[in-house]
Amino acid sequence: MSSSINELETRLSGLKKLTGQLQADTRLLSTSLDEHSANDPLIESAKQLKVPMLMPLTIGTLLASALGEVESVENALKSIRHK
Repeated sequence: MSSSINELETRLSGLKKLTGQLQADTRLLSTSLDEHSANDPLIESAKQLKVPMLMPLTIGTLLASALGEVESVENALKSIRHK
């Protein structure tokens, strides 16, 4: 069980870093993103963390999706720890 906790904690850390980067991005939330872009580090991070890419893909939709993933992982960790 500790390996799954470690994996979740690692994913949570990455997701929180990504959400921080998205919130700090100076582009408008409505800025369109290309999920096939190899040049955008936000897209690459999101792909590595398996964040769902909602369409239309924008800074805002990617942020919303990442925040949803943060909540899901936090809930999973709470559930595992209370068993």
